[in-house]
Amino acid sequence: MKENSNKVCIVGLGYVGLPLVSAILSNTSDFVYGIDTCDERCAQISLSQLPGTLSKFNNVLRNNSSRIKVSNSHQQGVIYDFVLICVPTPLYVDYTPDLRFVEFAFAGIIDNVSDETTIILESTVYPGCTEELYSKYFDGLELSPQLGFSPEREDPGNKSFTVSTTPKIISASSAAALSRISAFYRRFVDSVVPCPSIKCAELAKLLENTQRSVNISLMNELKLYTTKIGVDIYDVVNAASTKPFGFMPYYPGPGIGGHCIPIDPSYLYWSAKRIGIDLTFIQHSVSINTEISDHITNDLISICNSRQISPFSSTLLLAGLSYKKNIDDMRSSPSLPLFLGLKIHFRNIFLYDPLVTSQSLPTQYNSPNTKFIQDLDVQDISSTGQHIITLVITDHDCIDFNLLSSISTLVFDTRGRFQADSTKYFRL
Repeated sequence: MKENSNKVCIVGLGYVGLPLVSAILSNTSDFVYGIDTCDERCAQISLSQLPGTLSKFNNVLRNNSSRIKVSNSHQQGVIYDFVLICVPTPLYVDYTPDLRFVEFAFAGIIDNVSDETTIILESTVYPGCTEELYSKYFDGLELSPQLGFSPEREDPGNKSFTVSTTPKIISASSAAALSRISAFYRRFVDSVVPCPSIKCAELAKLLENTQRSVNISLMNELKLYTTKIGVDIYDVVNAASTKPFGFMPYYPGPGIGGHCIPIDPSYLYWSAKRIGIDLTFIQHSVSINTEISDHITNDLISICNSRQISPFSSTLLLAGLSYKKNIDDMRSSPSLPLFLGLKIHFRNIFLYDPLVTSQSLPTQYNSPNTKFIQDLDVQDISSTGQHIITLVITDHDCIDFNLLSSISTLVFDTRGRFQADSTKYFRL
């Protein structure tokens, strides 16, 4: 590796790629080539005008503008020292891996790498995938770049851990490549964790998020039971949490969102299935987390009816739309299935989130008698229905929950923000 600086290409400038760009520019003298197919994102980075929660990177981009070039395509004649692939790896509708973005990234770099280049995949994939893709695009060519896998560990909205302070798993196809990758990351990451193989690192990433998904599904399933016997699941978890060893608290919720937790268990399940292993436990947890929105919808309607409150004559206020608190990320947010399940029952619906913009809302939220708001306009909301039924989906700290409560006839809480009283406040 060069002692002074490297030409580093980062493919994918989203929630994973941008923190890497910032860490590299802040801690090294490397020159960064950013590649993203979204022209709007490229313009935002070039002008140091990233919006929303990504705006925290604008100062670094502005102060290091001479060391970054952003484009939707690779520059002819440039040979990279490192390529970091940070693109989405979603699922098809049948829950099988959709690798089109990763394949596009591998295919796109062929003319910009050499035997001295190190390609590092940071996107989540199934065990064996990194090497399979490398073979597909480089076997038979007269060049052999070095290969590695180092899974991203981004946690949007978490101020305690950054790229630099989060331990970095690394792996490679050879000892020489592993040494090179380790030296590269150590310049801007505090702790590097080598794995004995690429497959080990790929599986470690899947395990991290599958473990969380399974535990959340346990709480969601237990919530159905505790409701029937009249016990608050939050009280149960809080009591169990006093055990100083052997217990990790998890809580139920409206579903899972983001790019990792809803995706990774299905990648693991599919990977095992194709070699004859049926991971039924994991598959069951995916089903529970997917179906929880149906239980919440049914319970909400049932409680309204039991109090002679007609949903169709009421206004539904969905509070918090992003998939987790204090960020504006809408990827796989549980607010969407809840909205789709509830919209047929209510005459008027307000979609309220002070962090999300109307431009970032998926088109599925477009519906008659539905209005998106970033501020609580009490008069506007109160004028639309006899009762205001509030469903708290994401409990951003910036939401005024006292005001929210004051305008609501009933409050349904999926995050444990309110103390249930079975009169006005209900935990779902």
